[in-house]
Amino acid sequence: MKPTFEKFWKWLLKHSGKGGILIGNLGGKGKFKISVSATNGVCIPQSTNQIHWFTKVQAKQVWKRFHGLQPTNQHLMAGRYVDGKRPHNWNPCPNRSCSPWIAAAIRDFFAGK
Repeated sequence: MKPTFEKFWKWLLKHSGKGGILIGNLGGKGKFKISVSATNGVCIPQSTNQIHWFTKVQAKQVWKRFHGLQPTNQHLMAGRYVDGKRPHNWNPCPNRSCSPWIAAAIRDFFAGK
C-alpha cells in the first residue's frame, strides 16, 4: 500500500489526540511539537514555545515538495523548504516557519515512528 498525504495527515491526527507529537528537526539540533486538526495545524519549537500555524493545504504542498526533490538525500535538507536567494530554496515557499518541520514529520512518518 502506497503512503499518501491523507495517510500522513491521519497519522498526525492520531498523535494530535495525545497532545501532539514531539519530532526532531531536520538538522537534528532541536525538537518541536506538531499537532493538527481536520484543516490546520501548529508547530511549536521547544526552544521558544512560540506557536506557528499552518494549513492542511500548505502541508500538502510540503508533501509534494518532499517527494519531488532529487536526489532523495535532499528530502532532509531544511534549506529546500524555505524561500531565499539560493538556487535550492523554495520560491515561493507556502510557509517559511513550518515547512521544514512538516518535512521532518514526513520523515518520521516514513520511518514508522
